[in-house]
Amino acid sequence: MLTDIQKIGVGLTAFGLVFMVLGILLFFDAGFIAIGNILFLSGITTVIGFFRTILFFKRKQKIFGTLCFFTGIFLVFIKWPMIGIFIELFGFVNLFGDFFPVILSFMRNLPIIGKLLNKPVVREIYSTTTTTTTTKIWKCTGLPTKKREEAAEECQSRASNAEMKRIDKDRRPVGIILPL
Repeated sequence: MLTDIQKIGVGLTAFGLVFMVLGILLFFDAGFIAIGNILFLSGITTVIGFFRTILFFKRKQKIFGTLCFFTGIFLVFIKWPMIGIFIELFGFVNLFGDFFPVILSFMRNLPIIGKLLNKPVVREIYSTTTTTTTTKIWKCTGLPTKKREEAAEECQSRASNAEMKRIDKDRRPVGIILPL
């Protein structure tokens, strides 16, 4: 469950997204987009904490997304909102793209939106777009159980030595990628 401070952080993040969308709808108004960026970053920091936020943006796998995201924010601050928002959105997708399936599964449980997202047509579109990228899990066999991130880093570093199996969302092996 979320603490009261984390609930405030969720609100700040939501208001940040609303201000960014308003800034885009109002013909790339730099003021709204800048306020949205500040609220979004402060909300993320409030939800997960300062040090975890720093670690999230410093991850080696996401450094290109981080650079694009903060470059876009800088361009919005110096009044180049159109170029800045496109660069920022590219960085946003690279940074937070892994969370989209989680958000979608949460939205499926909402009363009104859930009925729409659970329609067979929408579900089929979602399954065809995400099974190739986000719902596949890469797993090294023979690794001890650790935190998911540590195991993924170890898996990447030992990829030449370890047998890797691609597992789909139903946990069925799809194929051996690097046989020994």
